[in-house]
Amino acid sequence: MFWLDQGLVEQIIVNIVRNGLQHTPDKSTITIQIMTTDEGCTISIEDNGTGFKEDDLKLVFDKFLEPGMQKPEVRG
Repeated sequence: MFWLDQGLVEQIIVNIVRNGLQHTPDKSTITIQIMTTDEGCTISIEDNGTGFKEDDLKLVFDKFLEPGMQKPEVRG
């Protein structure tokens, strides 16, 4: 058995689908699959957009940052 924060998971899926709608060509397909196992679940969201550059993958889950942006430098 596993527990999910339903509101948080819903917001994550909405954000990913919204991003897919904004960054894929017209008449594209966005596919959402949810698979459960005894150990947990996997949510897969695919589209035929351009995808992320390798350097931008590390920013995917940073709030307020978008691909192409750089993290601000923090000084003490």
